[in-house]
Amino acid sequence: ILDEVHMLSSGSFNALLKTIEEPPPRVVFVLATTEQAKIPVTITSRCQGFRFRPLSRELIFRRLRDVVEKEKFHADPEALEIMAGSASGSMRDALTLLDRAVSFSPREGKIDRSVVSDLLGHVQEDLLKAAAGALLSRNGSLLHECFEKIRLEGYDVLSALRDLRDLFAGMFLHGSGFSGAGGKLQQELGRGHPPGVFARLARRLNRVVEETKNS
Repeated sequence: ILDEVHMLSSGSFNALLKTIEEPPPRVVFVLATTEQAKIPVTITSRCQGFRFRPLSRELIFRRLRDVVEKEKFHADPEALEIMAGSASGSMRDALTLLDRAVSFSPREGKIDRSVVSDLLGHVQEDLLKAAAGALLSRNGSLLHECFEKIRLEGYDVLSALRDLRDLFAGMFLHGSGFSGAGGKLQQELGRGHPPGVFARLARRLNRVVEETKNS
């Protein structure tokens, strides 16, 4: 098994090609990669490809919930939702995060949103709520105050912008009637505003995120 096979040098690929062309008896080579485009065509043309899709957020959430129940932990559904969303389709990453959350929690076996947010470096809910409210009310001075608090608390500003973007994206999905979309915070802040407002804010924040990353 060759993991991250795209990291091989040109010389290594040439040596591997000769082995693949005349493999030893009863030997199967498994080449694993996340960047197939970096593998020479001379190699890929001699391989059978299997594409593994990322697991859905819902499937990861259900698996985390099952583990929590079997291990007799206590976890808020919203905390599990955050973990499932942060795993980017990887069950291994989700379970690793759950294990860290259990170890990190100040209350043994109790996992809530704040524990997971601290582990992931997410802005605390009260600051995020205040910043989102400032954007919705177009209150520039309050928004500046919120980000000053975020900075003084030691949070990464880019992470805070991503959190806000994801919050408004969730509010848009919830307001548009998508089943299971949006947690308590999204539902609370979303009242009284049309979904289109959240979509516009999410798009603008995404542009700010990209500009900040490239600055």
